[in-house]
Amino acid sequence: MDRVHHLESLCQMLPGSAVSAAVYLPLVQPHGVFLLPRNEALVQETQAKLQEVFNRLEFSNDTCSLRMLLLSEVVADRALASLVPINALRNAALLAIRTPLAAMIDVDLAISDSLKSILADPNKVQAMQQAATSFWVLPAWESESHLKQQDAQNTVLSAIKGDKQRLAMLWQSRHLRMFSEDVFPQGHNATDYRRWLSAEQPYAVRYARGYEPWGITTRERYMVMPYDIRFRGCFRDKVTQVASLAYINTSFAAIPDAWLVHQPHKLSAAASIAFGHTGKRSNRVEALQQVVFYRGINTTKFMLHKAHSLVTSDDAMGAMAAGRYQPIVGLQFRSCRDSLPWF
Repeated sequence: MDRVHHLESLCQMLPGSAVSAAVYLPLVQPHGVFLLPRNEALVQETQAKLQEVFNRLEFSNDTCSLRMLLLSEVVADRALASLVPINALRNAALLAIRTPLAAMIDVDLAISDSLKSILADPNKVQAMQQAATSFWVLPAWESESHLKQQDAQNTVLSAIKGDKQRLAMLWQSRHLRMFSEDVFPQGHNATDYRRWLSAEQPYAVRYARGYEPWGITTRERYMVMPYDIRFRGCFRDKVTQVASLAYINTSFAAIPDAWLVHQPHKLSAAASIAFGHTGKRSNRVEALQQVVFYRGINTTKFMLHKAHSLVTSDDAMGAMAAGRYQPIVGLQFRSCRDSLPWF
């Protein structure tokens, strides 16, 4: 719910486009058939807030066409409630898509004005649809961490409203950087940002392990390789899914005239611990840092989560190398995929 304002902003950046969004609501209580009264009230309160957002967007003439899904999960452990089941949410949102193309774009990303022009051009959209095995990479940027909040927001606005010459200037002046350039450069290095800045035509990108771009491909491509729901929190969820697209011989190509820019926001509890930003301790951070005794050692629930993510990713990569990988999607996803009329 703390990212819903980003969803509203994203919808306003994509007038006329279809947007499918999944909102997550964890409900902490001992497992049982019925919700506790406090959780019943929380569900109703959340539904009302989301209805307000939906109505505001629906009654506007210049926003996206929104499908909003509210997904709740009853969990007995507060640490588990702090780890968003990100891939299960992505799959749920995917099921609500009825357009031939789909772009997995995290809600905290801003869209360049140029992308809106591409999506409004039937010829360009048709060309992307016809390249059925292609993944069209949208290079992602973010403001530099040393900037104050207002300067960072101004940088984002300048980047999405400007052209590539503006992007190059912001990068050179250390206002803007390649996404995760400081902590995980292999996630986007393959795009070759310097080449992209001068490119006038799409060009092929060679997949490399660790690559995790955002981009556009056919909905059918995502249905062949949806997201593995064993991932929660913030480790290797997207890396593994992009690897699975490469596994089914998806070709990657950089779009030369569209891009994304990350909008600054408060980190999730898991990301706060991962990046060492736990100065202001929250209940969620404390739940993840709870010490537990596991297989003969004292560790934390966060470290167990991280280990689970890394082992799960390694297991998936090994299965791909052996030619036998199938993402774990769960009964709910399979049931919906097999029964929804638009599939």
